[in-house]
Amino acid sequence: MNKLIKLSETHYIVVDDSEIKEGDYAIHNNKEYRNKYNEKPILCTKSNCESIQEHWDKITHSTQPLELIDWENGAKGKRPAFDKIKPLSLSGVEDAINGYSVEKMAEEEYPINRTGSMWMPSRHEVSNMYRQEGYIKGFNVREQLAKDKVFTVEDVENIWKYALGCAETHDKYGTKNKSKFIERDVKEFIQSLLPKTEWEVEFNEQGKIVLL
Repeated sequence: MNKLIKLSETHYIVVDDSEIKEGDYAIHNNKEYRNKYNEKPILCTKSNCESIQEHWDKITHSTQPLELIDWENGAKGKRPAFDKIKPLSLSGVEDAINGYSVEKMAEEEYPINRTGSMWMPSRHEVSNMYRQEGYIKGFNVREQLAKDKVFTVEDVENIWKYALGCAETHDKYGTKNKSKFIERDVKEFIQSLLPKTEWEVEFNEQGKIVLL
């Protein structure tokens, strides 16, 4: 079982239910628990590996590095890297979920025609690199500002109709404290309309992520 989990607008991970070993990274497999206790990905160590097997899933892929490894060539400190966790294409994830990729849209809007070198890009290349970065940041800020404005007029009408239906059902069966149960049912219905943050996925023969 492979599951894609959204941690932020730019950070997605893929997990599976295989055995978690020392040196692996894992995340709690219950979304509500993660949100309530602000659980983040953790490194499996000798002291916690045995205790986290039941309620945590092994992270296999990530759009951002989670691991820290020592710098090479005698440099001090650690740097983010992909070692056990495989890199996951953010544009590939966005394509699979949304049918579009913000990165690709930015590249199409501000294409970079390579005229300089890797070490000395041309003024045009640098300019469009910054434009692409601004495009992506602007898009993500807009998404963040709109995160609490997710319901359409149709959604609101459906919530209203669902609440009326709940009230009629509880009236019919003479439910005691019916307002409490109506509130619970309507909240669950509203939650079902919120944007998804988890999907079952697989990788095709080309290594592209596909929603199931």
